[in-house]
Amino acid sequence: MGYLFLYKMYVVCLCIILTVSGANSEKLLMFMLGGCRNLYLKDYIDDLPGFKHFFAIGSRAEHVDPQFPTMTFPNHYSLVTGLYPENHGFVGNFMWDKTKNESFDMTPSPQGSKSHWWEDGEPIWVTAGKQGKRTYLYNWLGCQVKIRGRTPSHCHQYSDTPKVRDGMAGFLWQSNEAVDALINDKADLAGVYTQIVDQAASQFTTNGEELKGVLKWIDNELQRIYYRLEDAGMLDAINIVIFSDRGVTEVTPKRTIHLQKYINNNDYDIIKEFGPKVSIWPKEDNVEMVYQKLKHAHPNMTVYKKEEIPDDWHHKGHRRVAPIIAVAELGWMIVTPEKPFPVGEDGWEYVAYHGFDPTDPQMKAMFVGVGPNFKKDVVAPSFSNVNLYQLMCRILRIKPAPNDGTWGAVQMMYQDTPEWSFWNAKIYIAIIAAICIVATGLKTIHRRRTFKYL
Repeated sequence: MGYLFLYKMYVVCLCIILTVSGANSEKLLMFMLGGCRNLYLKDYIDDLPGFKHFFAIGSRAEHVDPQFPTMTFPNHYSLVTGLYPENHGFVGNFMWDKTKNESFDMTPSPQGSKSHWWEDGEPIWVTAGKQGKRTYLYNWLGCQVKIRGRTPSHCHQYSDTPKVRDGMAGFLWQSNEAVDALINDKADLAGVYTQIVDQAASQFTTNGEELKGVLKWIDNELQRIYYRLEDAGMLDAINIVIFSDRGVTEVTPKRTIHLQKYINNNDYDIIKEFGPKVSIWPKEDNVEMVYQKLKHAHPNMTVYKKEEIPDDWHHKGHRRVAPIIAVAELGWMIVTPEKPFPVGEDGWEYVAYHGFDPTDPQMKAMFVGVGPNFKKDVVAPSFSNVNLYQLMCRILRIKPAPNDGTWGAVQMMYQDTPEWSFWNAKIYIAIIAAICIVATGLKTIHRRRTFKYL
């Protein structure tokens, strides 16, 4: 009977130790604010008390350098894989894979959900899942796709919500669910993507009251989420990272370059993309002819053969890059009959767009991190967005997949959690309690045996 009692005590102690030690692993909450250029946080910071607070209690980047082209998909995948576009394969929002004779379009579609588009890179939710972490993603690009045999623990698939009001409503319930998953210990990593900042700028300009109102709304919601974590006593266990994919700049139909003025349908097999960058697959043996037609066609357009694309764009090394690309200067848009100047769902013309030179200040992205693994009031020099993947892996205590990042670029923002943190204190108390329980059990057994032989 005494040995059975002792065994039970050991089981109870082990459960206590495992429970509290499991709570010691750091959790991560990601927010990606599509199109939130870094300049907003400088120009409008006096109206953003939440970001001001995060700057004081956390770390941020002077700015984050996006990848070429400064489009959504290439930069989303660089952020979550730590790879340049020429290595992860997303070289645009609209692509053609000549070897498979298949097209990729950025809007959700069965074709775009095929695994082969995504498997050149390993996103953080796959890395985390391989190492036993639970991942919950909301409105996140690609979370519905099986990548290297894995999907996240939970995925609410990305959907294009062209109205700002609908995007706000989506962000509210998605962010609440993400926080619930972390607080209730269903997830180790949770992420929410929203386009509402990008939508407001695209429809109402980058300095309009509508955009400022959206920024204030986002600022207020992020503050609310922070204080909700504080009320739940989880600020010592959850890190929050807020980042964007790229910026935007003003555009107008008055600054358009009509590609069909210089080449015709008989010159090429396919053209993909529009606006700041166009990809052209000339018909066989037509590459030089098309290149010469376009090379000096317009003073605000630069044309490259694939092998001439600048090395520091980290773009030309992938098979999906076209033999010829045409790149517009900041604020100019290249259009074709198939892809005219972009308009919104209700027919409004875009007044801001993205995809331009990644070195331009208006294309720069933002980053801020708060939580137990971030130093306070630190401003890191600007760095490439491929560096954030390994920072997030370090926070989750997982081994990153091979990537193009450099730890030194983000190291100054990071700190290991203190040895004697709240959760570690609980572990030590639990171990002491376990020893006391076991000792009490042994003492009880000893007394019973002694009494028996008296």
